[in-house]
Amino acid sequence: MNSIVLIVDDAASNRELVRYVLDRNGYSTREADSGAAALRLLHAERPDLVLSDVQMPEVDGYTLARAIRTDPDLQAIPIVFYTAHYITRQDVIDAADVGVNRIVGKTGNLDELLDAVADALRVA
Repeated sequence: MNSIVLIVDDAASNRELVRYVLDRNGYSTREADSGAAALRLLHAERPDLVLSDVQMPEVDGYTLARAIRTDPDLQAIPIVFYTAHYITRQDVIDAADVGVNRIVGKTGNLDELLDAVADALRVA
């Protein structure tokens, strides 16, 4: 069975790229265009991993991560942030504090993204 990755990003083009890369590498994907939509989908489908942008309207990545970690039904799901802006050392510390397994920059290095997804799923 393929692992299911929930891609959470308010930018459709980012979701499309990530979906294409993950699908071509044997993962099944679901998409949400906001943190709020992700929370609804998490309860309905229970993916194996959440791959989330940080900066989103309504419910940002940090708020989404906190909600996942405080929900007994969801708290074991690994979370990877995929972000263009939140990659400083302090961002890594802040993300770890809310239960994020790893941060990957939107640098175009898709191998790094695939490694982060594989690593997070192995730990789960």
